Amino acid sequence: MEEEGHCFSERYYRLRDEVLLVREKAPERVRERLVRCIWLDQLIKRNRLKTLNGRKIKIISPGWWNTGEGADFRQAEIEIEGKRLKGEIEAHVYTSDWKGHGHHRDPRYGKIILHIALWDDRNKKSIRDIKNRTIPQLILSPYLSNDLETLKESISPEKYPLGSSVDFGLCYPEISRTDPERITQFLNLAGDARILEKAEYFRRRADSVGWEESLYEGIMIGLGYKGLKGEFLELAQRVTIKDVRSILQKATAKERVKSLQALFFGVSGLLPEKPREEYDRESIRYLRKLRELWEGTPERFQAQVMESQEWRSLQVRPANLPSRRIAGISHFLARYSNKNIFSFFKKVIIKQKMLLNYLLKIFNPGEDDYWNYRYTWGGRRKKKPVRLIGRERVVIILINTLIPAMLAYARKKKDRGLEETLHRIYTPQPSSGNDRITKFVTHHLFGRKKINSARHQQALYQIFNDYCGNEEVGCTHCNLTAILHSLTV
Repeated sequence: MEEEGHCFSERYYRLRDEVLLVREKAPERVRERLVRCIWLDQLIKRNRLKTLNGRKIKIISPGWWNTGEGADFRQAEIEIEGKRLKGEIEAHVYTSDWKGHGHHRDPRYGKIILHIALWDDRNKKSIRDIKNRTIPQLILSPYLSNDLETLKESISPEKYPLGSSVDFGLCYPEISRTDPERITQFLNLAGDARILEKAEYFRRRADSVGWEESLYEGIMIGLGYKGLKGEFLELAQRVTIKDVRSILQKATAKERVKSLQALFFGVSGLLPEKPREEYDRESIRYLRKLRELWEGTPERFQAQVMESQEWRSLQVRPANLPSRRIAGISHFLARYSNKNIFSFFKKVIIKQKMLLNYLLKIFNPGEDDYWNYRYTWGGRRKKKPVRLIGRERVVIILINTLIPAMLAYARKKKDRGLEETLHRIYTPQPSSGNDRITKFVTHHLFGRKKINSARHQQALYQIFNDYCGNEEVGCTHCNLTAILHSLTV
């Protein structure tokens, strides 16, 4: 039964908070990924391990395989001479790779508690990080559970981490025996909690900048892929919805979209100074036009240009590059910013007929654009157009921005009907695809289970933040299974 007056349940928080638990050369070529596989599956003789400086080491948890930036393993726990350490572990083929890869001056490697390598080619007992901390080293080759050639034949590195037979959380055996209805109920509660947290963010932001501006910022954040959310938010705060309208008021009907593209590309620092030699005629004309429009924008915009390095290169599909997203949002704003976009989306949500398809049309108005056929400035022109804001991204904007922003509004206005509508929209939505966090949590907790709904995908993010990715909790102090047992189905 849900709390009186609300559809989005807050019960998850009570459950979470109330349930307590007590270079020696290698004889053959080896890939670093193989070393990570050996460590993850702990294919070593664990009972007599010693660090390079001769200290006894006990592996309590090897950590979980990190598929993002930074250290190879997160949430690891070890004991060195009886002293418990908790943090991150980095794996290499040679000990010299620590400096060779530049980790000693990279702040992302500032939580390393152990450096593991297959072979030692430095003859140094330890390494140091950017904070000049001394980090112990463990050489794996003397402790392998079998000869290296046999391990290489038995391991398929490309299938890892999901191919590991042991990379399940400590809670996996108990969860695998739990009633599926109980698990579904828990995921529903955690998925609601995630939306409520987002709604609280929009409530606070709306108190500061208003409902429309907060929604606009949220949509811009939703355009960001992986590490670019902060950059898109900064762009939205440098070019507000009020700024967008002021530019559009001065633009001719024919140049509305290009005027916004010039503004966004200019402020973001992603507008090239001049065409390169390899640009084709269309690219040259397009860039020159945007440069002309940008140079005509008010000086206040030209004084707050972002550093282009902020839009750092990430491993994303070409169709997801920020330039295409900026082009896409320019089309949307050129068409709909004559309305209050918060009120506009509120009406769209209330009508809710074929909502996802309608939103896809809203964010892709249909006009051909330079970027419909290109992935990069001056890049090869595609034969067929590619959507600037695809279906998966629209689902993300719906779940992460539109629903929580409207929920914040509904609760502030005590609009029960709007909250019910939002809940009806939320619960059947599909997931937005598997990212590294959802893959990790699904595998860690449920093994081969598939998560297909947006509500349950949001639950995985919540669980990750509260448990698997929480440095103060970790596997050894997790109370997640106790919460599952406390539920009444």
